[in-house]
Amino acid sequence: MPYQFIIFDLETSDTGSKAEIFQLSAITQTGSMYPSYIMPKSNISHGASRVNNLTVEIKNGTRSLCKNSVPVAAMSIENALSSFIKFIQHACSINSCGTQSIPVLIGHNAAVFDVPVLLRNSGKLYDEQLDQINVNFGDSLLLIKSLIQSQHAPLKLTNRDYCRVNISSVYQCLFKDEFNAHDALEDVKALRKIFSPELAIDIRTIVNSSQIQTVCDARMDLDHIDKRLELFQTFVGGLYCPQASKSPITHSMTLKIAGSGLSYKDLYQT
Repeated sequence: MPYQFIIFDLETSDTGSKAEIFQLSAITQTGSMYPSYIMPKSNISHGASRVNNLTVEIKNGTRSLCKNSVPVAAMSIENALSSFIKFIQHACSINSCGTQSIPVLIGHNAAVFDVPVLLRNSGKLYDEQLDQINVNFGDSLLLIKSLIQSQHAPLKLTNRDYCRVNISSVYQCLFKDEFNAHDALEDVKALRKIFSPELAIDIRTIVNSSQIQTVCDARMDLDHIDKRLELFQTFVGGLYCPQASKSPITHSMTLKIAGSGLSYKDLYQT
């Protein structure tokens, strides 16, 4: 079956595990777009608002999602997720040759950020819906890193160094231009343009270097991340003291111990 690459991006209320989605956008290879704003249940952190200019404000007595203080039409997370599924289904519908493509949702740093946030906000029932239409996930950040490591010529700057791995730097390198970053819709449009003849890569390279994974595998990764975070917290204030000038163990060491499945109590008992 052929792949249908759907580039997606999220903007969230914060960066932690409780971050809510308030913008979900996607674009297909042919340019069909899915733009949505989502009303978060909580307020947006100052740090997030400073980056994306989105806030939750009271307008005419109503709680509203605003872009640059101007209200935007926002839907519930439930409606957004439902319409996103329909968008994916339509993008991968059976063509005139009688074949149905495999949807691959690709995002920049998706494996670490977008996919975990999407799965946390949607729940395991949504996993089943995604799995039913054979959705896979990919990460364009890993692809760009791989291309730079292999000294891919289109990503070389005029000073003979290579561009950085973020979307803005890659876009600037390829097109000598800028775009309105930190807006989910603008980000996916820019990333789609990056996946153009200028980047000079084929589908096999995208598939092999984006670490394509199933919904089931992504959920397992998320469960591991969340369990590691839970165990990590047991060390804070004990062996790991982030506010102290010198902590008994470092942040990275704490993550490694938590990642192995051990809590502070487990170490204490041994």
